[in-house]
Amino acid sequence: MMISVCDSFSEIMSRISSNPWIRLRELSAQIGIGHKNLQRIVKQAVGMRFHQVRQVCRLCRSIGWLVSGMSVKSVALTCGYRWSQDYTRAFKVHFGLSPSALSHESAGCDRESQKRPCLLSVFSCPFGSNAASCHRKTSNSSSSH
Repeated sequence: MMISVCDSFSEIMSRISSNPWIRLRELSAQIGIGHKNLQRIVKQAVGMRFHQVRQVCRLCRSIGWLVSGMSVKSVALTCGYRWSQDYTRAFKVHFGLSPSALSHESAGCDRESQKRPCLLSVFSCPFGSNAASCHRKTSNSSSSH
């Protein structure tokens, strides 16, 4: 499927958000632009490299898995990290708290008597991922981050 230049960014971000395990060359082939051009479009639009955008999308998806009760280690492996410590570090840098803190805090989100707002309501993912939903991995990748 060929897309116009003006639709490129929207299409790129939509595809990365829906499948953050997609590889650069695979996506460039799908949308009909060269991989270097794809890298340039992403970098110019969001100020991050392609792999960084994928990492943010994976981190956003991981919120749903944590809230659903998956262990931090399982979530880290699902997100493509070899070590849960690396996942925890990236999560904390991006969201400002550890995955285990989020899991603990989100356990109270269903309580009617809770006086403070649910933490999930303050998470906003920049590329369209729904942080409060549990998503399923659609493709496997051996890259770590």
